[in-house]
Amino acid sequence: MEQAPQFIVMTREELMGLFEEIMKTFLIKGINPYPAQTESKPKVMSRKQAAEFLGVSANTVTRWNEKGYIMCAKINGQHRYFESELVKQLNKRKS
Repeated sequence: MEQAPQFIVMTREELMGLFEEIMKTFLIKGINPYPAQTESKPKVMSRKQAAEFLGVSANTVTRWNEKGYIMCAKINGQHRYFESELVKQLNKRKS
C-alpha cells in the first residue's frame, strides 16, 4: 500500500537555517553539492590566461594560434581559449 505524501510546515527562517546547516555539512566534509554543474562547464580563458596556463607569453599564444598549433574561438570579438582544447592540441604536438 502506497503512503500518502507528508508535508512539513516551517517558516522561511527555519528553512534557511536548515539549508545553512546542510551547506555547512557539505563544506566540512568537502562535498560539492553541485557536481554536475562544475564538471560540465568548460574552462574558457583569455589570451593572457592561456599564456599563463601554457607558461609562454601572450605573443606566443597569438603566434601558435596563427600557425594552427592551438585553436581558439572568437566570442564577442575577443579570442577565447578552451582549456580542454589547449591540452588536446599540446598532447597532439608532443606525440
